Amino acid sequence: MSRRQFKSQASSSRAASSTYGASFGGFGSSSELGALSSSLSFVSKPPDLSAISEPNVVVAFKNLSKKDSTTKAKALEDLQGYISSLGADDGGAEDGVLGAWIKLYPRISVDSARRVRQLAHVLQGQISIASGRRMAKQMSKIVGAWLAGTWDNDRQVSRAAHDSIKAVFATEKKRQDLLKVYARPILEYSRDAVFKETAQSLSDERVVSPDDAEAKYARVVATSVCVVTHLLSELEPEDVAKVQGLFDEILGDSRLWDFASHKDAFVRRSIYRLLRACIAKQKGYLPLFGLEYEPKLTPPAALSPSLNEISISVLPKALIIDQSGSAWDYTKMLLALTSVFPTVWVGAYTDKRPASHYLRQFLKKGSQGGPLEFWDNIGSLFQIIPPKVLPQDAPLASKLLGAYYDGITSSQEPRSNARSAWTNYFVVIARLLSLVPESESRKALLEQSVFPIFEKYLRQTDEGAQCPISMQAPEVCANGFKALAQLRFSDVQALLALEWRRLAGHLIEDTKASLPEQSKGFEKSQDGLAQEAKRWFSMQGIVLKESGLPFDFEVCIETSVDILKAAIETLNSRNGKPYGAAAIIDIALQNSPPILLDDSVAKEVISTFVKSGLPPLVLSPSASTLISLLYSYGIHAGQGSSDFREAWAAVVRVILSAPESTAKSGNIRNLLQRVPKAFGGLGSHPELEAYILRVARLALEGKGDGWGIVNDALHSLGGTISDETADQILSDMASSLSISNETEFALQGFDSVIKNNKDRLTTLLQTKKGSEILSSIAFLAESEDEELAIRAEATNASIEALLSRGRVGQIADRPLIDIIKNGLLEASPSSISVQSLVSRAQKLLEDSPAESSRQLIDHLLPHPSQWEAAIQPFLDMPPKSSLAITDHLAGCLHLIERAGSTDSSIIINLPRDSNGYSVAIRIASYTTKLLKANDISPMLDQAKQTAIFKGIVLIRQFANDNLGLAGANHLWTQYSSDVEDDILEFISDAHAIIVKILRAGLGGVSLQPNAQDGFWMPAALKTTSARSFYMARASSLVYSELVELLGFPLNDAPAWIETLTEFYIFSASALLSGISQPMAISRELGRLRDRLVSDLSGHDIKKDAEKGLRDLILLNAVLADLDETVTPLPQRRVVFFMKHLATWFEIDPSANATAVSKRQAAVTAEVAKVLTSLLPQIKDINDSIWIWVLDFLDHVWSGVGNPDISKTAWDSVSDDDLPIIHATLKLYAALDSIHMANVELENEWTSHSWALAKCLFRLLKMSPNVPDDFYQPLKVVNNLLSRRILEFPTDRVTAPDELFPLLYVESRAVQQTAFEILHRHIPRAQEDISVEAALDKPAVKLPEELLSLVLRAPTLGDFEGSDFERSKPLLRRGYLLSWGLVFDHFSNASHKVRSYYVEDLKQGDYLSSLLDFAFNSFSRKDKMIDGSRFDVASYHPDTEDSVERDAQWLLLNLYFRALVLAPTLVRNWWFLCPRAINQKVEEFTEKHISPPVIKDALRRVSEWVSYQTTHEEKKLRVRVLKREVKAEYDVDEMKVEITIRFPSAYPLQQADVEGINDVGIEDDKWNAWLISTKGVITFSDGSIVDGLQNWRGNIERALKGQTECAICYSIISGSKELPTKGCSTCRHLYHGSKYSRVLCLDLESFQIANEASA
Repeated sequence: MSRRQFKSQASSSRAASSTYGASFGGFGSSSELGALSSSLSFVSKPPDLSAISEPNVVVAFKNLSKKDSTTKAKALEDLQGYISSLGADDGGAEDGVLGAWIKLYPRISVDSARRVRQLAHVLQGQISIASGRRMAKQMSKIVGAWLAGTWDNDRQVSRAAHDSIKAVFATEKKRQDLLKVYARPILEYSRDAVFKETAQSLSDERVVSPDDAEAKYARVVATSVCVVTHLLSELEPEDVAKVQGLFDEILGDSRLWDFASHKDAFVRRSIYRLLRACIAKQKGYLPLFGLEYEPKLTPPAALSPSLNEISISVLPKALIIDQSGSAWDYTKMLLALTSVFPTVWVGAYTDKRPASHYLRQFLKKGSQGGPLEFWDNIGSLFQIIPPKVLPQDAPLASKLLGAYYDGITSSQEPRSNARSAWTNYFVVIARLLSLVPESESRKALLEQSVFPIFEKYLRQTDEGAQCPISMQAPEVCANGFKALAQLRFSDVQALLALEWRRLAGHLIEDTKASLPEQSKGFEKSQDGLAQEAKRWFSMQGIVLKESGLPFDFEVCIETSVDILKAAIETLNSRNGKPYGAAAIIDIALQNSPPILLDDSVAKEVISTFVKSGLPPLVLSPSASTLISLLYSYGIHAGQGSSDFREAWAAVVRVILSAPESTAKSGNIRNLLQRVPKAFGGLGSHPELEAYILRVARLALEGKGDGWGIVNDALHSLGGTISDETADQILSDMASSLSISNETEFALQGFDSVIKNNKDRLTTLLQTKKGSEILSSIAFLAESEDEELAIRAEATNASIEALLSRGRVGQIADRPLIDIIKNGLLEASPSSISVQSLVSRAQKLLEDSPAESSRQLIDHLLPHPSQWEAAIQPFLDMPPKSSLAITDHLAGCLHLIERAGSTDSSIIINLPRDSNGYSVAIRIASYTTKLLKANDISPMLDQAKQTAIFKGIVLIRQFANDNLGLAGANHLWTQYSSDVEDDILEFISDAHAIIVKILRAGLGGVSLQPNAQDGFWMPAALKTTSARSFYMARASSLVYSELVELLGFPLNDAPAWIETLTEFYIFSASALLSGISQPMAISRELGRLRDRLVSDLSGHDIKKDAEKGLRDLILLNAVLADLDETVTPLPQRRVVFFMKHLATWFEIDPSANATAVSKRQAAVTAEVAKVLTSLLPQIKDINDSIWIWVLDFLDHVWSGVGNPDISKTAWDSVSDDDLPIIHATLKLYAALDSIHMANVELENEWTSHSWALAKCLFRLLKMSPNVPDDFYQPLKVVNNLLSRRILEFPTDRVTAPDELFPLLYVESRAVQQTAFEILHRHIPRAQEDISVEAALDKPAVKLPEELLSLVLRAPTLGDFEGSDFERSKPLLRRGYLLSWGLVFDHFSNASHKVRSYYVEDLKQGDYLSSLLDFAFNSFSRKDKMIDGSRFDVASYHPDTEDSVERDAQWLLLNLYFRALVLAPTLVRNWWFLCPRAINQKVEEFTEKHISPPVIKDALRRVSEWVSYQTTHEEKKLRVRVLKREVKAEYDVDEMKVEITIRFPSAYPLQQADVEGINDVGIEDDKWNAWLISTKGVITFSDGSIVDGLQNWRGNIERALKGQTECAICYSIISGSKELPTKGCSTCRHLYHGSKYSRVLCLDLESFQIANEASA
């Protein structure tokens, strides 16, 4: 800084010092010098940075001297990073850094920027920690600024300083020692900061605004004073004594107390707190509140000499300034100061004006933002202010009270302070009244300052304005009255009694003068009267409770009786209309203490009115208030009082006798709602109960809003209805849950009961009816009506929460458990879903205590007897025969005894839920879900474990059957994708549970050959009943899982095989299937095969068909499991075995046809399986056996000559026929794979192929028209049959018309097969049809059978129940495929044949239905589908993942083909569409269909051109990008040209034909040709080739016979004319322009005339 700048700065400092010196007692030059040398001054000498080795740190310290706060903050952050980077080995910050920081910290810690101060304190802590003892040596220089930071008025800065000190001085003792050790430098810092610093010395006025400089100075002073206060409070007396001189120096300086009236609130608060600390620290600690003060106390040595200065500073000066932000501290200081030094108001007070003058000004400002304790301090202050200070006469006292009043009622006064302020207002009045000697003065003071307040509170009339007491006014006024009544002045007592009577008289007058009902302000008048009465009796009630007052309470009783009489008189005289009068009586009963109500006169007045006067008035406008009055009287007199009961009964009769109306309902509700809690029971009233029952019934029917009355009755605390009536209401509500039009209203009622009467509902729910209620509501929660389901779910959740309260340990009788039990064992359309039952059980398990879990689980899971009862009907029902195709025990189904088994009708009629689920599947699904979610199996006893395991295994098998074959056992009866998903989930979960149980060893099954496994013991399955079959199949699954879990020792294979031969066929097949994988490579299994083949090779089937069939079934089971590595049978032995089997199919005419047919069918199917397995082993053998095998297939499929194994005519295929067809188809496939192996087989295969093809086509045509999506055996057969048929060439199709009906068969495989055959056959047939049409044969028509299939498009009703997610509805698919075949007829057909086909479509208007259906399908929520995702010109089935997308693609392709093949018909349909649809069709076609249509049209033109031979025909140019065809025709050296352009919406919009060059052709003729060309294109179904041929034909016909001009030898002249002028002499034609210049002489010469003129 330059010398000049320094002097300028010093000059400014002196000027500022002089100014502030006048304010604080005059500062001399010492302040100026002190400021210059102070560590806080901005002109202090900068630190020496030469000792710092780190350049970046030097830069940071230099930046701390900058003026910008952001720069300083960044520098502090950099220094923090530097200090944090120092390691333990570095020894902390170097001395240069420490010295520089010590120099800068005090000034930085008081910076104007909050962020800078905060970072400075943080950095101070970090440096202190890093420097350790080295900082302790320098602590005296910075400790004052550090402690001052803890008192910063910014919380973040203060917290940063506190935290840094705590980080360095971790314990409270260390911090206390810091104060003791450094007390002197701390006080010196504070002294210098307060007395030596100025705003100008702390801030540079060139860069800091005056306001910011003053704020900084005030903060420094305030924090320094706070440090002094802290030291004075925390140091012990002996420690204070060590620095007593400094304390005396600071406290004895009058400039310190001048800060008491500083404009900064922070400064003022710090001074007030310092003064209180000085008072409290004096000898003999002086409590400030709640204790009597000693009148004579020795003031502190530092304060006594300064008392005069303190008096002037804290009274005249401080009372008149704005104390916002410090008013509360100021009153606390005044209270403490006055209590110790009362003379501060009188002896030490030296101002010219009395202190009361300044006190009035202070009170007039109110609390100035202070808390409510401000007014408490004022009240206490008035009690200890010397009497000489307070006014002794009424006028001055009124002025003081007026100032107090103005302060309370100021708009700036917080409302929360009102109670304290008014309470102390009356305290101040009482104090002033005690100082006023004359009675007249006291009277005047009361009338001016007290009585108006009471009147404003009570009446609050417009004239008197609103009462200023707004919060807890009754208590405040009553306490004020009591405070005045406690004064022992007789005149005051008399004045209070007189005022009381006057105010009561006002209430009586207001009662009598209240407005009548007809007046406009009636309600306002009555409400005001009721409010006035409430205020009166509330205040009176509080006053009367004070028994020690010298006030005459008889005045209160007398006035209250007068008020009651006036109210009753007004009610009677005006027929109960002024409800405000009724409210007076009710309020008096509610708010008056016994001292009033027990008065004989008051009691007589009230009881007489209640008994005789009240009932007749209950229908008046005062009804609500009168009912409240009645119950208030009952509380006072007691509900057992005869007067009350008579009055209550009379009121009920009067209300019920009134006609139905809203008012009557309201009166009933009031009567029920207002029953007091204290009433134990009023007793039932028959008429009231009947009325409530009637209202409840109407509410359930949705008639009227009666639930309010019902809820009030059920919730009535006084027992206004009997328990029987309440139960009847709830029972009716429960019944209404199952009535559709009452469900919503019943739920509404239950919601209300849950909210209002939990105990009554809980009691009902414990009964059987309660379980029905819970089940009904839970069922409604699953309703398809979303709104109803949400509402029912909320009600259900509330009920379950209600039931779970306080019922720990009460398990067996829980209603929720009953719901689960009933839901499992009783299936009905209203049963709760399984998932809902599982959720409830899960919640019970989660909420139950651990000690009761086992008991709860026992109740939640079905009993073994319940499992048995649920499964029994299904065990006795034999499986469908067709399941032999998919079942792993396959052939065993043929042996099941079907006589005496359960009829399927019995199974169908079993109880079922809304999804068609039987009890069995519900129990199994519930159990698997519960076991999956909880590991509870070990908690079950052995019997329940076995029952669960057995039930899950069996029902899982039933579920698999019914899933593959709908109706196989009717375990469930509804078939949809949702049901299928549920069943698949159950099957998966059941498998997981089975594995889990087996892994835990809980199933009771082992893998020992001769184990006695109880239920699973294979040896026990020795019957052919359906039950035995199901048991065997279940055991197969169990053994299969055990093998996978535990493995299978191959050493046990011989023992198993030996045991196997002892088992019945069911057990043996199950065992083979269960352990097939490890047994497949067993030689013992090969030996068993050999033995079975040997036995069967010598078996006579006619003598013992049963044994033969059993051995065949077992052989097939062995062959299916046997591995290829096992030695095969010798070929000759196989041939011998085959030939023996052939002998089994000789017909025995004497046998019973029916019996033999069923048994022989089973034998045939099993023989076919054996052949399929063994024939590949002899494929290279030439033998006659191949002829028999092929004949065997032919005979089985055709049924000719063998009625024993098939129906005589094969009219249809039944479920029993499917196994035989499946087995023979597999045999056919095996033969097909080996028929090239030897010559003999190949020859026989070729010779039989036609017959076999004919049989297969017959089987296809006889396919049953039943859906095979849920008919897995049929689907398998259809798929096999379809694959075999599609392998035949199309020439094998002999009667294609018979295949058309198959397009609508509900089997995708059959439908697709029929379509593929016809799709290949029809285009080839069109070539022959076109030839016949060309020979003028009769007109060709589309097949009527095919047209009948497209006659009507499917509607939405046709798709009802269709599952679009599962597969495309076959009805729709058949319709669309039929149209594909219709359009296939156009392929390879001649133009003539096509025209016939188009005419057929036109006459029947077939195409319109397709187009309507297509665009209905294309539209989705007013938007069309995106056709750009598909190649509309072609269609490939089953390439799209989505069924819907596949259908859309097919429809788009059909629409494309319609536009290409029959555009005229499409255009006609489009013209007739409504305008909105017309526009949508055009836009959609233009965007997605027209481009490929145009491309196809241009392609056909290009192909036609490529086939042409003449030069003229080849002069065509196809421009794909421009969508046009340009045609030319050469005449002489000129060209005749046209262009055919395709519009963007072609062919809905016709192609445009434009003439480019019309040389030599008249305009009329040329235009006619263009129109003709366009017409040909339009009416030939858009054939561009036909249009071009027509145009060329017109040109050729016009030029036909034309000769060259005899002059120019050209056909076309230069003016583009033809030779049209003939010469009569030479007979030649000439161009018209030349003829005018020619004179013909003879045939060989001519002369040009007028040549000169030319």
